[in-house]
Amino acid sequence: MQQEKAATIMVVDDQQESLQLLEKILLQRGYTVVTCSSGSEALSQAKQQPPELILLDVSMPGMDGYEVCHQLKADVQLRHIPVIFVSAHAEVKEKIQAFESGGVDYVVKPLEPLEIAARVRTHLQLASVGELVDEIEQRTRLEQNLRESEERFRQMAENVSEVFWMFDLKEKRVVYVNPAYEKIWGRKVTMLYRRPQSWLEVIVEADRESAAETLARQAMGQKTDIEYRIMRPDGEIRWIRDRAFPVHDEQGVLYRVAGIAEDITERKLAEEARIRYAEEQRDTLIREVHHRIKNNLQGVMGLLRKRASEHVELAPFIDEAISQVASIAAVYGLQSRYADKALLSSELIKEVIRSALTSTGQDIDYAEHLPEKGCFHINSNDSVAIALIMNELIINASKYYDPDCNECRIAITLSGNSSSMNVVISNPGRLPDGFDFSGNQGLGVGLRLVRSLLPDHARLRYVEKNGLVEATLSMSEYGPVTGY
Repeated sequence: MQQEKAATIMVVDDQQESLQLLEKILLQRGYTVVTCSSGSEALSQAKQQPPELILLDVSMPGMDGYEVCHQLKADVQLRHIPVIFVSAHAEVKEKIQAFESGGVDYVVKPLEPLEIAARVRTHLQLASVGELVDEIEQRTRLEQNLRESEERFRQMAENVSEVFWMFDLKEKRVVYVNPAYEKIWGRKVTMLYRRPQSWLEVIVEADRESAAETLARQAMGQKTDIEYRIMRPDGEIRWIRDRAFPVHDEQGVLYRVAGIAEDITERKLAEEARIRYAEEQRDTLIREVHHRIKNNLQGVMGLLRKRASEHVELAPFIDEAISQVASIAAVYGLQSRYADKALLSSELIKEVIRSALTSTGQDIDYAEHLPEKGCFHINSNDSVAIALIMNELIINASKYYDPDCNECRIAITLSGNSSSMNVVISNPGRLPDGFDFSGNQGLGVGLRLVRSLLPDHARLRYVEKNGLVEATLSMSEYGPVTGY
């Protein structure tokens, strides 16, 4: 049997490294490769010897990939050639511009050899399918050519790994689906012929609505490209990429839809693995940064303690600064464990209490009234502010502690749920005359700092009752706490 001529692929890229890598990938798979290092050279070569497919870099000096594609599609002799854009840019607007200029696909660098090979193979097959469909449309004029085309079509369609299908819009029936359907879907082709809607029924429920919307667009003559998941009879989930294009009769009336569906499960798994690895690397870096910040803050605390011992008259002020730095260090210590994720309120409060115990020397009773699940999380953007606020409230409770109450202790209680929290700090004592936190009256430096640090969705209330001063810090994830 005579061997089929290898397809000619043109590769256009001004970067020699990318040009050589693509050439190597394609040559290893038996393609004939033509390389060009500029847009103008590519247009000239294509006119002399049109390739079956073009891999086109976007960013090139002089004439960029978009302009090259525009000129190709404007040429009657070249407009049929499928163009796959290759770019280091993954932004949506870049992809949209690529498809609007006439591209059929868009590959983001760094290049994956298996992905490049799969996309090239698929688009060559789609181009072949398109040519065969054009031949089938001429059946009323060239019956003999129709039979030859159908034979060639079946030889190709029944031996490719992708599912090729055709659907008659008027009769609402599957005209053809190749044997690859049984391998990928795990179901008999005969069932699809009898019940065309069985295709939709095996799609995972979360993807079914999107697939149904795609069917409606196909019925209006739109080209579609969709990814969805199917469940095989054995319960295995497979990812499918399904592309479809309209087929018109001689009068230009839409009467069929043809498409090709491929199993992209392995590619999806590889993408998910790359994303997980990138996220792990990012989290490791963030944790390391937080750990180093904590260590540096501890160094600052050491320097402050040394300065306090040298300047006794400044020691009380320096001790307050040390306490504040310690509470910030406690936050970064927690974040070094959890990267940039939100912190559990209970963990943050307990860390601040441990830090404050060192500076105040006071005994503190701590209690939690929380559900078994759903403890409130403090956003990473608010964690330092909340830690400083808690530190100031504990220091205030210690400062104005009633020394005559021998059996009294500072008490801190945390309560709440997944959407809100309340922290109550109580100490034996009295509020100063004229004190009004909400009205910003009679506040010292520490509480003025607290007012400036309070997030919009947090409130602080002071009350005095039964010989105790209670400070209640309330916080909600839904917006400002009202009622205070």
